[in-house]
Amino acid sequence: VPDVVKVFIDSGQELPALTRGLIAASAGLQAHGLLMLLLVAGAAVGVHLALRRPATRLAWHGLQLRLPVVGKVLRASNCTRFTSTLAILGRSGVPLVDALEIAAEVVANQRIRTSLKDVARSVREGGGLTRALERSGHFPPMMLYLIASGERSGELDAMLDRAATQQETQLANRIAMLVGLFEPAMLVFMGASVLLIVLAILMPILSLNQLIT
Repeated sequence: VPDVVKVFIDSGQELPALTRGLIAASAGLQAHGLLMLLLVAGAAVGVHLALRRPATRLAWHGLQLRLPVVGKVLRASNCTRFTSTLAILGRSGVPLVDALEIAAEVVANQRIRTSLKDVARSVREGGGLTRALERSGHFPPMMLYLIASGERSGELDAMLDRAATQQETQLANRIAMLVGLFEPAMLVFMGASVLLIVLAILMPILSLNQLIT
């Protein structure tokens, strides 16, 4: 690119917009790269400090759940962890209400943890587990169906374990699919980047050839 720029400067011709943009971006990174790095680091530290506040962390975790693809993965992961822990506690003889409160603490997402504490409160007041989990809005229908079957049959611990295993399998398949899509997406991104650079070099050369002819 610098060689192309030198030719155009010598000929007095104006560079194409794409080439000027590429040169400006390169010059900006060279001149202000360290400052930009410091700003990014400062922003990361500021976000980390802000997330220490419970209200900010709760809002951030709620935003994560609303993201198109990441939200479903996070919700499935947290629900699987909760259900698996609840099944282990139930088999260990822990009362259901106490098991719900303990299992809620292993959930990483603050928004889901708050709703699960409401589930424990509802069950303590005499409500059904399946209905309370359904009101939380975080559990998939199949998992709710298995938990409801366990409540009706008196085999809640076994059905909780089965629901957690099934959800874990679905989560692993979904993550594998996302990882499989990541490689072609990176190839497309790198190809587009190289294409822009090549166009930024070729466009002024073609323009110069047209002027000569």
